[in-house]
Amino acid sequence: VLKPREPRLYRGVPDLQTYYKFVQEMSEYIDGYQIPPHKHAINISYFLADKAYECYLNTVAENHGTWTLRRVLVELFNYCFPVDFRQRMREKLARSSQGGRTVRDYVYELKGLFLMVGNLTEEAKVEKLWYGLKGHLQAELYRARLSPMVSTWNEV
Repeated sequence: VLKPREPRLYRGVPDLQTYYKFVQEMSEYIDGYQIPPHKHAINISYFLADKAYECYLNTVAENHGTWTLRRVLVELFNYCFPVDFRQRMREKLARSSQGGRTVRDYVYELKGLFLMVGNLTEEAKVEKLWYGLKGHLQAELYRARLSPMVSTWNEV
């Protein structure tokens, strides 16, 4: 049976890719080793350093047995990222368009922003994708009998 590898240290750097990689690796580790919820926080602490470990010491350590994986990860985010980070991501999402990028690169950016902003309906995501694409691509989608109001993400 393959066991998950240990997560890389998270140092509290406010970088989304680094943070989400840590979240994914930590989640796999906790699930893979079937660590009980009352031991989630203490196990997470083994993979924290610098500002992230400071967060653990200041907010979690005293009552670590009551903290779930999700709660610790949310606390790490709130502690390590700027207070207005999500708002800045919403603003970036509102300004985002394909521009000179490939569709793949634009979709990649959108998916990251959707993840960060949260609470968007599937319809809102499709509309953002559609109206952010270059005009000639939108025209091709219409010619293919697709519509931003009824088409799914995968169809677009």
